[in-house]
Amino acid sequence: MFIAPMLLEKVEQPFIDEAYLWEPKIDGHRLELVHMTGQTKLYTRHHTDCTSQYPELVSLTFDRDVILDGEVCCVNPASGKVDFELIMERFHTSPSKVLAAAKRNPIQFVVWDILYFGEDLRNVPLIERKKALDTAVSNSPHLVKIPFFEADGVSLFEAVKQQGLEGCAAKTKNSLYYSARRPEWKKLINYTEATCYISGYKKDKFGWLVSMPNSLGGLRPVGVVELGVPSAHRKAFYSVAQGIRTGETKDTVYIDPQIRIKVRFRNWTSRGMLRTPSFVDFVWDISTEQQKKSG
Repeated sequence: MFIAPMLLEKVEQPFIDEAYLWEPKIDGHRLELVHMTGQTKLYTRHHTDCTSQYPELVSLTFDRDVILDGEVCCVNPASGKVDFELIMERFHTSPSKVLAAAKRNPIQFVVWDILYFGEDLRNVPLIERKKALDTAVSNSPHLVKIPFFEADGVSLFEAVKQQGLEGCAAKTKNSLYYSARRPEWKKLINYTEATCYISGYKKDKFGWLVSMPNSLGGLRPVGVVELGVPSAHRKAFYSVAQGIRTGETKDTVYIDPQIRIKVRFRNWTSRGMLRTPSFVDFVWDISTEQQKKSG
């Protein structure tokens, strides 16, 4: 019995509101645990069966049929922080190596909601579902309930930034559970910002190749910006880029890295790349530069 998840709308700033509960966001992947008639199945938000990937959770026992909603993650033993790359490694581990991976990189299922506990709870307000979750689940090495805080998202988001966590979720106390993206649930991401040089662009689909200075005084590739660029900014870029082309391949056009942009991104990967970078703005006024070139 898979239930499609409730999704969150984005907000840009924290707020204080007595109608809301606030939770820290966990940097893993969405997971639904379905325990029915003594059997446990695990699903991603897209209904992909990933039961075989996380044997730590399959062995858990419950007093009655239950469906739990949350995030599965791995903690990096070196940093003591949740590591998105490690959980992706676990998710893609081949079946023959799962048990060894479970010993090397054990997972935690961080639960924030209960959708079924002997009966369907989706039409029960969130604050009451939280009480049912306390009854149904006890914290263990591989399953923990997420802490939540009432009203004050400003203080929580400040703590999240200080600890370098992914962000916060805000949910109305009386929210029911819908299998859709809803305004009752909101997410606030703790982005990092950086200034990059555009060193090229894709031919087949939109994407700016971006670079940053390296220790040798040159530039090194750090990713591809595909998100958040308005059409007017794309048009302005291409009108300037035509005059600073330096070469091309089958898939890519390279340009002299004169154009700088500000981007925001989730975090740095272990390979020193920007994770999901999105455009914020040009560092200089590209329209003014365009006028100079045409004049």
